[in-house]
Amino acid sequence: MNTKAAANCAFGWVCVYQHKNYGGRKLQWSEDGVKTLGRYNFRDRASSGCNNDEMGGADVIDYRDMMPDPELITPLGNCYRNYDDIDYSGIGSGSWNDRADALKV
Repeated sequence: MNTKAAANCAFGWVCVYQHKNYGGRKLQWSEDGVKTLGRYNFRDRASSGCNNDEMGGADVIDYRDMMPDPELITPLGNCYRNYDDIDYSGIGSGSWNDRADALKV
């Protein structure tokens, strides 16, 4: 599940990908802050991701109405090649695939 950072997510960056195995469209950031994925037409479209930042974790967030917002933390220097393999921590069932509304770097 956790693997070393993908070669196509350069050092100093956090990346999310449209498809599993780091395929399809890629968004990447190097500056800290919350990135609302809807601004990039990427809400509920992330299927894999990497945290190759210089320090700290990267949180994938699923915004929920009137409930706590579940977060998936990607530790520094690690990737998740397939969000389908990660159980969703919020209300309901399934995986983290196509649930990301924001990314906190």
